[in-house]
Amino acid sequence: MRHGGDLSARYAGATVFSRLSRRRHIDLKRSTSCLCRV
Repeated sequence: MRHGGDLSARYAGATVFSRLSRRRHIDLKRSTSCLCRV
């Protein structure tokens, strides 16, 4: 059972996912604020 490579790959994927989710969250906040303004 090799665990090192899998763990590093999972960590990289989590980092990219968190970055994408953060950007999406900002976009969501902006769109919702626009909706509330209207």
